[in-house]
Amino acid sequence: MTYNIFKISDDGCHEYQLDDIRRINPGESLSTTYWIQVHSLHNAGEIELMGSHFGINNLLLEDILNTEHLPKLEEIDDSILAILKNISFDAGNMETKTEHVALLKKNNIILTFSESPSDIFRQVKYRITCARGKKRKSSPDYLYYILLDSIIDTYFIFLNDMETMIEETDEKLVSNPAPEIGNRITDVYKSIISIKRRIKPLKNIPKLIRTGEFDFITEHTSIYFMDLADHIEHIIEELDSFEHYVSNIQQRYMAMLGHKTNEIMKTLTIFASIFIPLTFLAGVYGMNFKHFPELEWKAGYPLFWIISVSLIIIMLTYFKFKKWK
Repeated sequence: MTYNIFKISDDGCHEYQLDDIRRINPGESLSTTYWIQVHSLHNAGEIELMGSHFGINNLLLEDILNTEHLPKLEEIDDSILAILKNISFDAGNMETKTEHVALLKKNNIILTFSESPSDIFRQVKYRITCARGKKRKSSPDYLYYILLDSIIDTYFIFLNDMETMIEETDEKLVSNPAPEIGNRITDVYKSIISIKRRIKPLKNIPKLIRTGEFDFITEHTSIYFMDLADHIEHIIEELDSFEHYVSNIQQRYMAMLGHKTNEIMKTLTIFASIFIPLTFLAGVYGMNFKHFPELEWKAGYPLFWIISVSLIIIMLTYFKFKKWK
């Protein structure tokens, strides 16, 4: 396995690759921060070797390797582990993809784990390699913060895309409540529920940050983690709002569908009501009795049609007066 390494110190940021993680000395000067990227979780043996080399608790390693683990932020001994889900959303195909991401900090060592080689931290790389000042010279705590924040920021992109899609669905519902709109509403609702299930476990993190439960948050970085807590709360509130919004759209669609069904039933009932007396007349004069005085009348046939048409006109007028149609 090849590891991508960032060595960050006051002298600058140096990026290189290693095949043997044991070449990094965790006891090196704390003024140097190492950020190690692992782009695969399939080689459990290598990750366990890494854990042994850096003295990482086995419970944390199990959480890192468990790609179905729910998001959390946990501190054990002198290590802090964040489990998050990197989310990408394809509005065209209505597909939501999630990737298991783990960020572990132990002293001056920061390890990031992802399921695929996707470069989800490219913006952070640019900031620490090209920018000068705080982002390069700060402590490992601050680097850990901007790594967490970079993933949390992607949730806002997802929220913007989802909000646009919900509004478009709402507009299409108003203009043309076709059956495919109902399918789209269902797909949107399922996407929101799916993502909410992956993000909602983060709701306890802001409280833990504000109550000072994490020792790794120093006085200098507390303001940034407070801001991160605000972002998490805002994201969860937005997801709740989207869920209610789509639920309301779904109820409106069902109401419009029910109204349309009622209109169809009303039309059919009116036609049935009109033909009931006509069917009665046809049934009476269609019986095979020998003595039918009306059958001998010269005006019997025209009179039958006059009565039938008159009944239709009278019933339609009555329906209109009652505003049934």
